[in-house]
Amino acid sequence: MTARFDRAVVLGSGMAGLVTARVLSEYFETVTILEKDSEPSAAFRPGVPQGRHFHAVIPGGLRIMEALLPGLKAELESAGSIIPEPDQFYFLMPEGKSYAIGRYVPEIPRHLPDRSYIQTRGLLEYHVRQRVASLSNVDVRYDCQVRDVSAADGRVNGVVTDSGETVPADLVIDAMGKTGRTVKWLGDLEYQQPVEETVHCDFAYTSVFVTPKDASRFKDVGFFVAGNPNHEHPARGGGLIKMEDGSWLAFVAGRYGDFPPRDYPGFLEFARSLAYQDVYDLVHDAEAIGEPAHFRFPSGNRRRFDQLTSFPEGLLPIGDSVCHFNPIYGQGMTSACRQVDRLR
Repeated sequence: MTARFDRAVVLGSGMAGLVTARVLSEYFETVTILEKDSEPSAAFRPGVPQGRHFHAVIPGGLRIMEALLPGLKAELESAGSIIPEPDQFYFLMPEGKSYAIGRYVPEIPRHLPDRSYIQTRGLLEYHVRQRVASLSNVDVRYDCQVRDVSAADGRVNGVVTDSGETVPADLVIDAMGKTGRTVKWLGDLEYQQPVEETVHCDFAYTSVFVTPKDASRFKDVGFFVAGNPNHEHPARGGGLIKMEDGSWLAFVAGRYGDFPPRDYPGFLEFARSLAYQDVYDLVHDAEAIGEPAHFRFPSGNRRRFDQLTSFPEGLLPIGDSVCHFNPIYGQGMTSACRQVDRLR
């Protein structure tokens, strides 16, 4: 395809930014990704606060990733991504063992047309990043903090970095996540700012990678323990998932101030307090790999850019910059992929 435009700049190299750059590479002579973090050299990147927590690609997002990056699924499988059988991932609910989270489904599904892929966030992002960065017209610049946008005559025409450099662009994509700058820039450019819708959920979870003492004790792939309104601690939950390197990722969670501790002994005590003690029973004698990671999520937010009557040309927010989802439901990456598919 002959490029229709000259230069695009993508702010942020998370999943939304990477798949956006892949699509823009079809239509622009050059695509420059500007990333504030250093080039990733380990499994976890500072700019991904949930990087040490559970990540799964639900089928809708994975289909779009595979269409944009043919062979990605095979790469993930070769690298160790786990694809559970229908009976290998389940939810321990007040009613009992369920194979769905939104309602009680005690029967094992006979057939799943699409399957989720389970792996660390680092593994997933590494393979997507390598594929996008290898494109001949995509350039990734790390350690590059963006200060502002440049604009003239109602159109954004580039960005200004902290070093004072102006990077020109026909299109600027704000893929900087929930800290995206588009709302601020609209105010700076004297445009109306969007209404923000909020869903308060106020939960926090603590996750830890562990080396199991006996890996054969858990033969499935993963499970969640749901809260139980009739239990002593109704807002508490947790789960355990196998990872590609043979470790287990265990987590505990709570809501409305009943949050889990950040230390491993406290983690274990919290796990023992759940309505089902399966997490504790499996990891109490395991060896923790590093310190637990803690994450709090007060609310989900949607910025209603779609309701604005005017908007500067040359600027587009995408992914979490538009809508920051409750991560429990695993919708964020798939929502970003669907937005990028529509952009394409």
